[in-house]
Amino acid sequence: RGKYALFPQLGPSVAFALASATFLVTALTMSNEAFLAWGWRIPFIGSVLLVAVGLHVRLALEETAGFKNSGPVSTKLPITEVFTSRPAAVFLGAGSTTAVFAFFYIGVTYLTSYGTQQLQLPRPSVLAMGIVGGIVFALTTIASAILSDRVGRRKMVVGGNIASVVAGLVAFPIIDIGTVWSFGLGLSLVLGVVGIAYGPIGAQLPELFPTRFRYTGAGIAYNLAGVFGGGVVPLFAAALAASSLGSLGIGLLLSAVSLISLLCTLALPRTDADSLAEQDAQLAAA
Repeated sequence: RGKYALFPQLGPSVAFALASATFLVTALTMSNEAFLAWGWRIPFIGSVLLVAVGLHVRLALEETAGFKNSGPVSTKLPITEVFTSRPAAVFLGAGSTTAVFAFFYIGVTYLTSYGTQQLQLPRPSVLAMGIVGGIVFALTTIASAILSDRVGRRKMVVGGNIASVVAGLVAFPIIDIGTVWSFGLGLSLVLGVVGIAYGPIGAQLPELFPTRFRYTGAGIAYNLAGVFGGGVVPLFAAALAASSLGSLGIGLLLSAVSLISLLCTLALPRTDADSLAEQDAQLAAA
């Protein structure tokens, strides 16, 4: 399940690398003034074509055999069943994933502007390092997802969160050296640790919930993590950078969030060895 669940997990890393490449080509083929005035809109307009591709993919997907054979649909609202049957799984699952979103959004949004505005690095160089960071992110995602089938998803996510605690402390000192290569190394470190935990959660979060409300439970946990890690943490990043702590404050915040995610992950049960059919049978019996 870890191996096959990694394919959707490659979306953010591949998308970031391709987006960086698209903006790099745009920036190299026009003046800086033209890029800032209207050129930056070209990649966004071009992305409209992807809507048709995404719609085709979604319409072509079939439901899983487990869902087709899961029996009658509950008369309750799925969200009600989720919070009455598996509240701990929702909040612990979200907590275990929060650091992933915090590091991802700091890496793909904040650091791009940090490199050009604070470090005064050339925009093409920052975008080129974004491609490198996206590739590193993809490689760690693939490796950790496949490895989770052998050693367990919980162990891989724990390892990713421990690595994130360390990365939060050392990434910005590396980035603040101020060279293109130090920026690339720091960005690759930030995104690389994301992949360690992000690869396995494609299977781990769905495994926490029975089939009848698996999509709802995993979706709520995933999006709660996105709100706190991807929405709240970046809001504090700019304020911390402007404070007396500077970029060190951002690193300390990332490490603190990673520690919370680590504790939540340790509180989760191991799920990779469970039979999803048996989990459904236990719920039906209850």
